[in-house]
Amino acid sequence: MAVILANNANGKLAASITAEATTLALQAGQGERFPSPAPGDWFPLSMVRDTGESEVCKCTARTG
Repeated sequence: MAVILANNANGKLAASITAEATTLALQAGQGERFPSPAPGDWFPLSMVRDTGESEVCKCTARTG
C-alpha cells in the first residue's frame, strides 16, 4: 500500500457533488493530470471551493 504524490495536479469538477458522493467527475481531459493508483495504493486529493473552504480526501482509484 503506497502513497502516490503528484505535485500541483489540478482540475475542475464537471458537475457539483454532494457530501455523500464517493466519486467525482472532472472536466474533459483533466483526469490524466492525476496519478492512476494500483490496487491498494492511494493519493491525497485536496478539494477547494470558490469560497476557500477545503477538504482533503483519499483517492483510491481513477478511471478515464
